[in-house]
Amino acid sequence: MTSPHDAPVPADVTVATALHTATRFYEGPEHVRVHGSRAGARGVMFVIAPNPDTARDLCLAVCARAIAGTPELTGWFAHA
Repeated sequence: MTSPHDAPVPADVTVATALHTATRFYEGPEHVRVHGSRAGARGVMFVIAPNPDTARDLCLAVCARAIAGTPELTGWFAHA
């Protein structure tokens, strides 16, 4: 996930909570670990999926839902 250049950096717990909350809407996510930075957030998500493309799409969907549901992440975007 990437943040706008002028956005404040939210606490790691804010980003992690947003992602953990978003995973509840999908089957497949098993574990999320994230670290915030001035550029956005970097992390890893372990998922159960039938193939790499499905796993990537699932991760992007979770990130997009986390961004959409978290005011502190306004203007952020998900990318692979």
